[in-house]
Amino acid sequence: TESPQLIVIRGRRRVGKSFLINHAYADAERFIYFQADEGGERLHLDLLAAECARLSGAPVAFADWNTALEYIRRLAQDTPLVLALDEFQWMWLAQDALPSILMRHFDAWQRDGVQVCLVIAGSELSMMERLVEGDRPLFGRAAARPLIEPFDFRLAAEFGPPHASAEDKLRRYAILGG
Repeated sequence: TESPQLIVIRGRRRVGKSFLINHAYADAERFIYFQADEGGERLHLDLLAAECARLSGAPVAFADWNTALEYIRRLAQDTPLVLALDEFQWMWLAQDALPSILMRHFDAWQRDGVQVCLVIAGSELSMMERLVEGDRPLFGRAAARPLIEPFDFRLAAEFGPPHASAEDKLRRYAILGG
């Protein structure tokens, strides 16, 4: 892995972003996955600390995002690490300075060659687009910015049995949210 990498994944709810992230990094030796909710910053930091503790095997607590990202730096200093922050819009709403805090740490990681792959994913499309616009802190830092879109009928039909009728394929597509 290049040191470091930033990947910003966007896509509406229920298109499989979380599944893709977990599947893509399932074989990574060191992978921290944190999915935020509508809770506040304190809850997010506590839940992220619990995920970090699972990887490191030692209890950890974070006073703020700077402390959390310094901890990530230490974890990745000698061995590559993937950190996935899913449903990022909730983290950003709880701490409006988070993109600039991430920028500062990401730039330091880049300067020092810290082996972190930071994956930021979210379903609030306009927020996720704003995250990397030209006047925003993370502008120009993302190595990839995939937009995950739902399958159309034709692609979804390929996942059914080949002998299924067009009506069965349409029914399956409709039932699964197409």
